[in-house]
Amino acid sequence: MQKVILPLVMFSLFAACGRGDNRQSPAAESAALETASNEEAASGPGRDLSMVNVCELVPADAVAAAVTAQTAGPPEPTDPGFDGKGCRYQYKGGGGGITQYTEVSLHPPDDYDFQRSMQSFEKIDLQGLGDAAFWGKRSGQTDLYALKKGDVSLHVQARGQELEQAQAIARTVLDRL
Repeated sequence: MQKVILPLVMFSLFAACGRGDNRQSPAAESAALETASNEEAASGPGRDLSMVNVCELVPADAVAAAVTAQTAGPPEPTDPGFDGKGCRYQYKGGGGGITQYTEVSLHPPDDYDFQRSMQSFEKIDLQGLGDAAFWGKRSGQTDLYALKKGDVSLHVQARGQELEQAQAIARTVLDRL
């Protein structure tokens, strides 16, 4: 019996000494666990996009309303690659009713930093759109990227549109997520 008790007493003493001043209050330990959990959720895999239909999630009339235009045909699902899901919207804009398009795609949240590093255009940060956002313009199109941490990364590619219209589309999409 003494052979069993002595190791248990020694273990208890070493365990107590090891904790020393490093012990946290139960509230502090709970806060630390919550912070770790939030950080994990922010960088986690995000929404399961395999079952998402962007064209149904964000109807054509919602995109047209965001840019105050008239739809010019039904939206078409697209495959933007990188495990994303997308939709192409057409609408009449500009003087003379020229048909323009916007492509909206959703990607895993971890793709946001990858997309930022891959774009060759000048990246301009945006405030107040998701948890992080940037945009750039190239060859007559505006590209806007936004992040909703722990959920999705959003890309709005707006041919012939300005930043304000791309932002309106991004807000419409983010509001529907």
